Amino acid sequence: MTENTEVEKGGTLLRKMTLHDAVLFGVGSAIGSGILFAAAGGTEYAGGAVVFSWIVAAVLIAIVTIPYAEISSMAPRAGISARISYYAFGEYGGFMGGWGGLLVWTVMIPPIEAIAVSTYAAYYVPSLFNLKTGVLTTEAFSSP
Repeated sequence: MTENTEVEKGGTLLRKMTLHDAVLFGVGSAIGSGILFAAAGGTEYAGGAVVFSWIVAAVLIAIVTIPYAEISSMAPRAGISARISYYAFGEYGGFMGGWGGLLVWTVMIPPIEAIAVSTYAAYYVPSLFNLKTGVLTTEAFSSP
């Protein structure tokens, strides 16, 4: 088989990730659905200066993520988000950092994503989501 195939002879997926894949995965998880809320909410408050606000936000995000990437490359092990707090604050800090990360990704992110997607979809199916009350409606499913 050629080296560009994604399946081995045994029928399982290859465990490889290129730098391009890792960068796009990191950027996608950092941006998330915030892009859906930021464009609408930012123009409401900042008007035309929203572009300047986005540039300031990009610089601040770079200030936070570049040191995180440097620390992650110094200790290339699984679970680096918990390990950083372990290295800085000891076992208890690592324990709290690990469970905090787990709770963020399993409890907080899915509802935020659901709200973002339903709010975004409401522009295409207006009866799906009441933008004034912020409540998901069933009118879109019950209409003929």
